[in-house]
Amino acid sequence: MVHISRMVIRNFKSFGGDPIKLQFQPGFNIITGPNGSGKSNILDAVQFVLGELGSKRMRAPDLSGLIYDGAGEDQVGRAQVAQVTLYFDNRDRGLAVDRSSVSIGRKMDRDGKSVYLLNGKRTSRRQLVDLLEMVGITAGGYNIVLQGTATRLSDLTPSERMNALEDLVGIREYDQKKADARVKLNEAERKIEVASARIEEIKKQVNELERQRNNAILFNLLNEEEKKLSAHRLTVQINSLEEKLNEIDAQIKEKTDELKTLEEERAKFAEEKKQAQQRMDEFNREAAERGNTRLPLLRSDLVGKNSLKESLETRQREIDQRKLQLERSILEKQGEIETSRNEVESRNTRLQEISKEEFELNNQLAGKQKEQAELNQIIQSARETAEQNQLRLESLTESLVPMQESLTGIETDINKHVLARDSIDEKISNFKDRR
Repeated sequence: MVHISRMVIRNFKSFGGDPIKLQFQPGFNIITGPNGSGKSNILDAVQFVLGELGSKRMRAPDLSGLIYDGAGEDQVGRAQVAQVTLYFDNRDRGLAVDRSSVSIGRKMDRDGKSVYLLNGKRTSRRQLVDLLEMVGITAGGYNIVLQGTATRLSDLTPSERMNALEDLVGIREYDQKKADARVKLNEAERKIEVASARIEEIKKQVNELERQRNNAILFNLLNEEEKKLSAHRLTVQINSLEEKLNEIDAQIKEKTDELKTLEEERAKFAEEKKQAQQRMDEFNREAAERGNTRLPLLRSDLVGKNSLKESLETRQREIDQRKLQLERSILEKQGEIETSRNEVESRNTRLQEISKEEFELNNQLAGKQKEQAELNQIIQSARETAEQNQLRLESLTESLVPMQESLTGIETDINKHVLARDSIDEKISNFKDRR
C-alpha cells in the first residue's frame, strides 16, 4: 500500500534554517511534543505539498504567511522560498509511476507563485492532483483530519453526512468525472455539429467554384471558336474580293489594250485622211493648172475618195463611240476597283481590329486561365480543408466511443459504490441499533 516514507521541510511556517527531515514507517506513526513545537505544522506541510490552495485550512492569513519569517526587525536573513517534499513508498505501484519511490514537492515564493515537482522534474498542479487522486490522496479529503474535524463530524446533517460518506467511498470523485465526461461529450458533439456545418458550407463553396470554373472553361472555348470562325469568314471574304479585284484588273487591262489598238487605228485613219486631203489639194491644184482635161477622172477619183472619207469618218465615229464605251467601262471598272479596294481596306481594318481583339482576348484568356488556376487552387484547398474536417469529424466521432465507454464504466462504478454505500448505510443503521 502506498504510504509516506520520508518528508523534507524547508522554511515552511516555523521550520526555518536547515531542512527538517522526518522518517515514517508503514502503519501507525505518532509525532509528540509540547504545545507550540510545530506538530500541526507538519500536517499543514502535508496539505501544502498535496496542492492545497486555501491558506485558512493551513492556518495562515495568506499563502505568503506560510514562509518562515523568523528574521529580526531589520529583515536580515528572511527566507524567500518555502519548500516541502514528500517521498512515497510505491513498491506495489499504487501510483501510476514505474518507480519504487516517488517524490512530490512544492516550492512557493513570497508572491504566492508555486512550482510543483514530480521526482525532481517540474510538473503542473493538475497532473499532480490527478496522479494522487488515483490512489485516493487529496488535500481536502477525509484522509487528512484536522483539529476539530472529528467533533464537527458528529454535528453533520444527514445530507452532509451522506456527502462525507460519498467522499470516503469515492463516489463524488466519479460524479465529478462523470460530469466532466458529459461536458467533454457535449463539447465534442458541439464540435461535430460545427465541423459538419463547415463541411456543408465548404461543399457548397466547392460546388459553386466548380460551376464557375466550368462556365469559365466553356466561355473560353466558345470565345476561341468564335474568333476562329470570324477570322475564317473574313479570310474567305478577303480572298473573294482579291479574286474579284484580279478579274477586274484583267478586264481593265484587256479594255486598255483594246483602247490602245483603237487609238492606233484612229491615228492611222487620221493619217490616211490627212494624206487623202493632201492628195485632193494636189489634184485641185493640178486641175487648176492643167485645166479641165482630167476633170472627169479626178471627179471619179474624188467620188471614190469621198466614199473612202465617209467610210473612214463612219469608222472613226464608230471608234469614237467604242472609245467612249470603253472609257465609261474603264471608269465603271475603276469605280468597282475603288469600291473593292475600299472594301478590302475595310476588311483589312476589320481584320486588324479582330487581330487586336484576338490579342486582347488572348490576354483575357491568360487572365481567365490564371483565375482558373487560382480557382483550382482554392478548390484544392477547400477540398483539403473538407478532407481535414472530415478526418477531424471521424477523429471526434472515434474519440466519443471511448468517452461513452468510459461514461458507461463510470456509471457501473457508481452503481457499485451506491451498492457499497447502501451496505455502509445498513452497517451504520446496525451500529446505531447496537448503540
